[in-house]
Amino acid sequence: MGFWVDGVKWVAHSDDFLFSKTGASYWSSSLLEIYGVNHPKSRLELSLNNPITGTYQISNSNNARYILYDNSTTFYLDTTNLSNNLNITRCDKTTISGTFSFKLKSSTGSIVSITSGRFDISIDH
Repeated sequence: MGFWVDGVKWVAHSDDFLFSKTGASYWSSSLLEIYGVNHPKSRLELSLNNPITGTYQISNSNNARYILYDNSTTFYLDTTNLSNNLNITRCDKTTISGTFSFKLKSSTGSIVSITSGRFDISIDH
């Protein structure tokens, strides 16, 4: 997983063997959580209901439930921004891949821009 955060390159990374740098796993029969970490600095997490290939809009009521990004100082969350872009290009029993770009807002109103994102992650079973 990799992307740009406000113009700064972000690549999933972990020096700590206890933290996997990326992952995808089902929390229920239909809810897939995808994440990437740059341990210990930041993480990005996506929550998808019944993911299949295609383009998603973020909404609590459809397949793309939320986007979360946090760093050491601020927590950003989006659950309803129809301008965010998530495109799943592969989704099968073993792998999920895609591209994305998001603008996320913190509880204080600050905005972070995540652009040119991509992922290709094995799904845990």
